[in-house]
Amino acid sequence: MKKFILLFLAILLALVINELFVRYIIQYPIWGVKNKIIGIRSSENGIQNEYFPYSKYWNVESGNKVFLRNNLGFWGIDVDTNINSKYIIVLGSSYIEAQQVPPEASAVSIFFAKIKKNNLNYQVINLGYSGHDPYDSYLRILYYEKYYHPSIVLLVLNSNNIKWLNRHSYPFNFKVNDNFGKKQSGIKLRSMKLLRNHLSSFNLIANYILGGNGNDAKKIEQGNEYFYQGVLNAQNLVKLFDCLTVYQKKYSNNFVCVSVDSNLKSNRLIENWCKDNKVNFVHSENIEVPKNLLHGSGHFNQAGNLQLGNYLYDTFIEFY
Repeated sequence: MKKFILLFLAILLALVINELFVRYIIQYPIWGVKNKIIGIRSSENGIQNEYFPYSKYWNVESGNKVFLRNNLGFWGIDVDTNINSKYIIVLGSSYIEAQQVPPEASAVSIFFAKIKKNNLNYQVINLGYSGHDPYDSYLRILYYEKYYHPSIVLLVLNSNNIKWLNRHSYPFNFKVNDNFGKKQSGIKLRSMKLLRNHLSSFNLIANYILGGNGNDAKKIEQGNEYFYQGVLNAQNLVKLFDCLTVYQKKYSNNFVCVSVDSNLKSNRLIENWCKDNKVNFVHSENIEVPKNLLHGSGHFNQAGNLQLGNYLYDTFIEFY
C-alpha cells in the first residue's frame, strides 16, 4: 500500500511539473473554447468552436507565437457593441482570420483602424474562420447576425473555391434546421472542456492527437494544393455563383464580394457574372503574391495583411 501511495504521488508530481513546464515555460495556452455550435458550417459535421473573450491561441506557421482573441472571442482588435453600433462583417477563410500575425496587424484590424481614424460610424467584426468557403461563411454569418446585425457584408475570396465547394453536397441547402445554432452537449464534450480549458498540457496533447486546431504549418488550408488547376470556365464556378446569389438576395447592395485571388482569368469570369447579376465585386491580383505570403506560399504575412487591409478600406470607400 505504501508503494502504491508513493507511486501515485510520484505520478501526480510529474503531472504537476509537466503542467507548470508547458504553461509557464513553453507558454502553451489552454483551449479557450466556450461552446461548440451546431450547424454553422457545412463541413466537419457542421460543428464550430465559439471562443471565450480574450482567450489565447498558439500559431506554428508564424513561429510558435501566442496571441489573444478580442473582447468577442474573434480575431482582431476590440469591437464596441453598444446599442448604436453599426457593423461591417468580414467573411473569409484563414487568410482573413489571420492567426499568423499579431491581432492589430491583421487585414481586418487595419481596415477597422482606418474606419476609426476617419471617424466613420462603423464597427468591424472579423468572422473569418479556418477552412471556410463561401457556403460555410454564409452559415456562419446566419448564426452571428442575430447578435451583430450587419450593415455591410464583405466576403473575401483568396481562391475561386472550386475544390473547396466540391466538399459539400450539391445543390446547397441554405435553409437551416431546428438544431441550427444550438450548443453541442454531452459528457465527452464537458470532460474535454474541463480538461482542455484548465490544463495547458492536456490541451497540447489533445491538439497533437487530434491533428491540431487548424493553425499548424502542415495544415495551411486553402494552400496551393487547393487551387483549381483544370480548365477554367464559368461552368466550373456555378457553385460559387449559387452562393453569391444567396448573399446578394439577402444583403442586396450592402454586400460586396472581394477577390484577392491572383488568377486574373478566374476573377474576370466572376466579374462578368457579377455584372450580369448585379452583385458588387472587386478584385486585385497584386495582393496574394509570394512577397506578401509567409515563406512565399503560406498565409499573409504582415505586409500582405497591410495591403489587404488598405484594399478593404478602399473598397468600403468606393461603395459606401
